Amino acid sequence: MVTFTVRRPIRNLPSLSSASAITSCVRAKRIRLAADERCATLRGLCDLLGKVVPDWWNSGWLNARLPSRFTLYSSPAKRALQTAKALDAPLETSELLAPERPAADVLRAVDWPNQDQLVIVVGHQPTLGRVVARLLGNEADLSIQKGALWWIEARDKGGKSGVRVRAVVSPDFA
Repeated sequence: MVTFTVRRPIRNLPSLSSASAITSCVRAKRIRLAADERCATLRGLCDLLGKVVPDWWNSGWLNARLPSRFTLYSSPAKRALQTAKALDAPLETSELLAPERPAADVLRAVDWPNQDQLVIVVGHQPTLGRVVARLLGNEADLSIQKGALWWIEARDKGGKSGVRVRAVVSPDFA
């Protein structure tokens, strides 16, 4: 799984009033609750399917960090769909994410880096390894362990675009 996020500079923010600070706190608790619910749904689905889930799913690591809005893309392959559906979020599938597709197809399918929100891609090796390598400016194959998560962020710093790796989580992370 590869997670992409786009961070754009925010300009002219008004100062926070106490009312908006309280609203932000309530919203954060609501997001945390929704994340816990997604994690419980994932565990239940995996128990039902008899699948083993990476420890970082069970620990709630991803759910605790997901924003309230994100777009989830998956390969149409059965196993990828099972993983994606476990996130209990609206899901878009595309043949451009199918096994053995070029990295450029994946980036085109998810409209990288033009998205204005977090994008989660559930796909396959070696394609996802090639996508990550390409985003990092390398055309060589990169091996991504099955069940691992890579979080890559598009950046615009001083008018110059680039990427930053926010996290790499192995499947046995707890």
